[in-house]
Amino acid sequence: MDLVGRCQAEGWNRIAFVGATKHAGKTTALNHLVAEAHAKGVAVGLCSIGLDGERLDTILGVEKPAVHAPEGAIVASAERALAESTAGLEWLEVLPLASPLGAVAVCRVTRAGSVVLAGVRQRAHLRIVLPRLETYGARLQLVDGAFDRIAAAAPALVDAVVLAVGAVAGRTVDAILRHARPFIQRFLLPTVPGDLRNRLAMAQQRQVVGWVDGTDVHVIEPSGTLAGVPHHAWTPDVEAVYLPGAVTDSLVSGLLAHGRPLTVVAAHPAQVLLSESSYRKLLQAGHCLCVWETLPILAVAANPHSIEGYDVPRQALLDGLSAWLGDVPVFDPLHPDGICTQAGASRCEKMP
Repeated sequence: MDLVGRCQAEGWNRIAFVGATKHAGKTTALNHLVAEAHAKGVAVGLCSIGLDGERLDTILGVEKPAVHAPEGAIVASAERALAESTAGLEWLEVLPLASPLGAVAVCRVTRAGSVVLAGVRQRAHLRIVLPRLETYGARLQLVDGAFDRIAAAAPALVDAVVLAVGAVAGRTVDAILRHARPFIQRFLLPTVPGDLRNRLAMAQQRQVVGWVDGTDVHVIEPSGTLAGVPHHAWTPDVEAVYLPGAVTDSLVSGLLAHGRPLTVVAAHPAQVLLSESSYRKLLQAGHCLCVWETLPILAVAANPHSIEGYDVPRQALLDGLSAWLGDVPVFDPLHPDGICTQAGASRCEKMP
């Protein structure tokens, strides 16, 4: 599977990388796509979100994988992080973004090497950084997200995501898949049906809680109680609710007892933070979960090796993921041939 070609065919120029766990292999997947783009003559832009610049992992004490930047890449990172990079850099612009590691600068890579990406800490920063990467010639802008930071995976910021699933999540393929399913499932949720979209449009535009009660639409303005959806005051006619913030286990637990099938609408996949058990309970109660705006999955990167020293069967992991991912490519970026499978594939295929 040609991932750069898939981006070009779909018109995806901004890609976020998100890991299901720490050490899932997302930076390795990013390096894979960077190398593929460079081989095709596609200039890349690189930045991260949520990384504080430490060189060693704070939990397991292992060195973080380096991000490899080819000549011609455009990089946005904090000053002190750039000083730790081995790549040759031409400074292009200092952005009005402060961080504990200094101001964030945009640089062009003049000599291939590793780069340390840091300093971009929130979505508002990305809204400034990504257009600057494009301005300086980056046709494909890649955002490396720190573990448990899915902030970049928002449709307003990026066009698609690469999700990384690693063996560190479990010692068997089944255990890894059980852990990965709710992480990936949020990106496979359907969009809100058209009739409900029209009725909930005011709530979505204002980014407030809104619910449909028969022919009426109600909203809670920002001064109201956003955290406590007022299900206790609902009539039995309520059929849908729009939630602009995080959709969590505690929030959903209050909706389970609603007497009629309820459509719960999240703003986008990154706002869905449900565990698999809560999602299952929601469905078993007859309710459904959808999103206002979806975010496509470019690919799922599968890492069969754990930093704890064990491996799971590579092909079984690839096949297990691809079995319920439809036409989304599943690949192992560390395999010498760049294994990639899709649903229905009976064997590994070499990537070009």
